[in-house]
Amino acid sequence: MKLKNVKVGQFVKVKSTADSFKQRYIGAYGTVTHVEYATYTGVLTVHIQFQDGGTDWGNHKDIKPVKA
Repeated sequence: MKLKNVKVGQFVKVKSTADSFKQRYIGAYGTVTHVEYATYTGVLTVHIQFQDGGTDWGNHKDIKPVKA
């Protein structure tokens, strides 16, 4: 997913091929709580709150939007 298309409050799923999220969150659903600016040069660009109450930082390319 492109960084410009990621919005705070968006419901997403972590892709099964993701390597930037913790192993237990692969395939999990959650809500985006923070998105880094487009000029940010790091790898971890989105912060997600998962349904089990956990949170994790990951790369925007490792998530896909889900219609709620």
